[in-house]
Amino acid sequence: LIEITNEDGESMIRNSVPRIQLIVDDLTEGNYTVSINGTICQEITIIEPQNALFGKDDLDFDKSVTLFPNPVQDFIQVHLPKLEGLVGNIQIYDAFGQIITEHQTEAMQEYERLELPNARNGLYFMTIKAGDKRRIGKRFVVEDTK
Repeated sequence: LIEITNEDGESMIRNSVPRIQLIVDDLTEGNYTVSINGTICQEITIIEPQNALFGKDDLDFDKSVTLFPNPVQDFIQVHLPKLEGLVGNIQIYDAFGQIITEHQTEAMQEYERLELPNARNGLYFMTIKAGDKRRIGKRFVVEDTK
């Protein structure tokens, strides 16, 4: 059992499914304790980013990027309205952290289509790197109906 508690001892995240990664994207600024099977493993502090590389403006880029369809069958379409024209790299990882496909381009299009003909059912992670500074992470599900 993996658990993250806030300063008041409230459980913010509990996960009893064994995983290699625990995705945490909704914790607010503050101090937290990470425990595994009741044993405190780590104290963490989440702070609001202050530099231009990961500042508030980048949140707009993250929110503007959308994936569809989700769940995915043979391909995924990535909508990149604010990244169009930038040099880009899109990587897709499986739940074990292995890259299953990579797409590099000198100028991102508003819509990028990535073929996933051999992807198995499950959760996948996409990392989009655009220009020199922007890095965006997204999740999606593959559900093969064949």
